[in-house]
Amino acid sequence: MPQRRHLRPRPGLHRPLSETGVAVLRLELAVGGTLDEHGHDVVELAWVESGRLDHRVDGRPIPGPPRSLLLVPRGHVHHYVVQERTVLWNVLLDPERLPAALPRPLARHLPRLLPGVSGPLLLHELDLADLLQRLHDEQQWQEPGWQAAAVAIARLLLLLAARRCESSGVAETVAGDPRIEGLRRRLEERPAEAWTLARMAREAGLGISGMSRAF
Repeated sequence: MPQRRHLRPRPGLHRPLSETGVAVLRLELAVGGTLDEHGHDVVELAWVESGRLDHRVDGRPIPGPPRSLLLVPRGHVHHYVVQERTVLWNVLLDPERLPAALPRPLARHLPRLLPGVSGPLLLHELDLADLLQRLHDEQQWQEPGWQAAAVAIARLLLLLAARRCESSGVAETVAGDPRIEGLRRRLEERPAEAWTLARMAREAGLGISGMSRAF
């Protein structure tokens, strides 16, 4: 599996991103491949172009189906296990060097996407292949004006993510919610029981809509 750079937490992590605040990496991963647990002092975006893997964020499982985008805020720990041959794109963003000027009402989603106060966010059915390839090419070729192009593409990625937050295609992971964690333990302990959505909501102390969003 290709070696990943600038991913393990260390004091100098900001320096590789200082010029543009963004870096991108494309990985082709074989079945059974894994990545050691790592953290960041920047934001990580992991987009599954094809295949399938299982993310682990702060020890919690998060599925990684095709065309899904996982946003891992600063301060969280991430690794994954590959279930099918997978093409994975990783983008690292330094929010302090990449101010995202998003139009209202999309700007209200920025705290969910960048700081790390709401936990990781999983977005479904996003087609980012062309954008990520162009970002990769700009970073690799470094033709005149590539820095401005890279920043513009990164902002567009955030805009598309924020727009998806407006739609019904959002599945936000619930970080540290004891109601969901307690329900998860009961599901694992009694998998053969009839776990309807209504029952799960009742067990977790949530409404039906809240339970749907959580899962």
